[in-house]
Amino acid sequence: MRKFMLIVFSMLCIIMLLMYLFFLGGFDFKKDDLKSVGEENGVHYAVRVSGDQIEQYDGNTWSPFVIKGISLSESLPNKEQLSSDQLEKKISSWLAQISEMNVNTIRIPSIQSPALYKAVYEFNKNNQNPIYIIHDIPINEDFIDGEYKQTSEEIQRHLEKNIKHTIDIVHGRKMLWDKNIFTSKWYNNDVSPYVLGYVIGNSWDPTLIKIINKRDQEHSIYEGKYVTADSLNGFEYIMAEALDYTIQYEAEKYKQQRLVSFLNTIELDPIIHSAQSSVFRNTELNIEKLKMTNDVHTGIFASYQASPNDTDFLNFSLENLHSLSSEKEGSFEGYLQQLKKIHQKPIVITNMGLSTSRAMSKEDEYDHYSRGGMTEEEQGVYLTELLDDIYQNDYAGAIVYHWQDEWQRSRTWNTRHIKNIENTENWLDVQSSEQHFGIMQFVPSNEQAVKVDGLTTDWNEEDLLYDNENGQLYAKYDSSYLYLMIQKDKFHFTRDYLRIAIDVNPSMGTQDYEGYNGMFDMNADFVARIQGKNDSDIQVQSRYNIFDFRYKYYSNIVDKMTTIPAENVNTFDPIYLLTRNVFQNDEAMEKVPPKYMETGTLVFGNSDYDSNEYNSLADFYVKEDVIELRIPWLLINVIDPINGIALGDFYKEGINTQQKINQIGLQVLAETDGQITKVTSPSYLRLEKSNTHYDERTKKSYEVLQAYFENVDGS
Repeated sequence: MRKFMLIVFSMLCIIMLLMYLFFLGGFDFKKDDLKSVGEENGVHYAVRVSGDQIEQYDGNTWSPFVIKGISLSESLPNKEQLSSDQLEKKISSWLAQISEMNVNTIRIPSIQSPALYKAVYEFNKNNQNPIYIIHDIPINEDFIDGEYKQTSEEIQRHLEKNIKHTIDIVHGRKMLWDKNIFTSKWYNNDVSPYVLGYVIGNSWDPTLIKIINKRDQEHSIYEGKYVTADSLNGFEYIMAEALDYTIQYEAEKYKQQRLVSFLNTIELDPIIHSAQSSVFRNTELNIEKLKMTNDVHTGIFASYQASPNDTDFLNFSLENLHSLSSEKEGSFEGYLQQLKKIHQKPIVITNMGLSTSRAMSKEDEYDHYSRGGMTEEEQGVYLTELLDDIYQNDYAGAIVYHWQDEWQRSRTWNTRHIKNIENTENWLDVQSSEQHFGIMQFVPSNEQAVKVDGLTTDWNEEDLLYDNENGQLYAKYDSSYLYLMIQKDKFHFTRDYLRIAIDVNPSMGTQDYEGYNGMFDMNADFVARIQGKNDSDIQVQSRYNIFDFRYKYYSNIVDKMTTIPAENVNTFDPIYLLTRNVFQNDEAMEKVPPKYMETGTLVFGNSDYDSNEYNSLADFYVKEDVIELRIPWLLINVIDPINGIALGDFYKEGINTQQKINQIGLQVLAETDGQITKVTSPSYLRLEKSNTHYDERTKKSYEVLQAYFENVDGS
């Protein structure tokens, strides 16, 4: 027995020693992967900076490499739980589609599960046209709290931990331990031959940068083994340390080097924007201050998150440029030209995108690049315009954000205060711009899908709520929309109007409607008005108008409102959404007023994506006596459709009040020549928890980008 125990103990020691050597890089058995790389002083590298461009080595010569990229994560809707094999298979199919889109690089925004790296490894290993990687190394967002108490040392320590983890992961030598050993993650696929470089850091809040700079004014000169700099501010010093550590860790452990950068944004770039608040004028991050020592064989590039709709002040600043030709003033290309003048290093726009959300979070006053509110085809066309601006100005590349719509990105600034942001990964909010940057989207599977196209094929008997000689009312829902179909004989779209009363909150609403006492047979919180292609909308009872409460009563951002609407008030208001907050234009020495859009306006169109008439922003469609309508949940104050939660009476109970709901009340009325006919009696749609199954489809923008990238020389 003692001999047996000794043998087992010895075997365990040997296994642990082998694992120790493996994960620490003590084994150097990947020599074959290093044949097509350059070597200096025992350090291997296959990509380098040459002037303001990036070059790649093929084993014989160095050639220009232009990045044509898209960012990719493993994000799935509804917290979908897949096995590692299932997830790998899914990501492999995405990589095939990405490659067919003529993309040569993916950006990985943070550490993903082993399935993603295995999928990349398997896809690339026998592929003559592999997909390369730019890997971001951010800090976990939970670490950066709103009070910004983090010290430079704490930030640097977190960055170094993530740098080590990321580099070990791409080399296939990392075990991320969990409390439950069965959920620990073992990364053993070496994708390092395809990694072009690393981008350090987050899209930093300027307030954090300002605090760090004020706190750490003694840091100005940095002298590392690979990176040196002088005249640094406090946060640039942190970035210099992080880049130096990245090069050092990979060179010492793996005898390899790659390109490095840190993420910058329009708010933190070295340009003085005339309309930007002077409070943040000293918060710049300038990578040009960083110099390389002779031990660096690859180089540093500039990485920017930059889209025309990222900030409110950008277009105001560009409008006043006098150094650019007149046709560039006020344009995003004007900004790119400014940025190019500042940098000698290669510039890659590593995060640039446009959203197909129904609503906007920022409106571009000078062009058509608003943050949201565009069709899928417009997304593709406008992205190619921006990519053209980037490539035509000799940038080293661009990476489109993002491959798939990301449901968990719910913190859109102009909607987060009216919904439950703790549960948003389980449902797709079509009002939120941040969830719709993808070129691929998840849609309900065919058996559950409802297409607003004037056809009745998506409806069955169990969806019928009301049926009599005046008409029929059908209703169903998914995680994004409440769907309605009304059939009314002899309905004339250009002459007859429909009024659909909607009761969301059982303690709110009114039966009256602006001059029509007792118009409804139930309390209505909202009224959908179908009255022609261009004048249809949804209105909200004044008491339940969250826009007025949030921006006129709770604060006076738009106007000042002092009178609280009565609980049973019979007035109904247009539904608005803020698209620009008040900000200070320091050049003009004035406050720029807020802007808002009427998001309750209903768009006439066909939502069947297989139709030649497809309009991804369509809200309703009328075909003869069939009227179909899809209503976004957030538009009618449902802040969590999965758990049946709506806004409560915020005037009585405060801005965070919530109301549990079990059903939606509906009543259809018709108006012809001023005469009101009650088409249906009040009918109720029960809300029950159900699982929605999803299919995947590429948006119309996919084909547009595919054709564009085919004509961009990426090698």
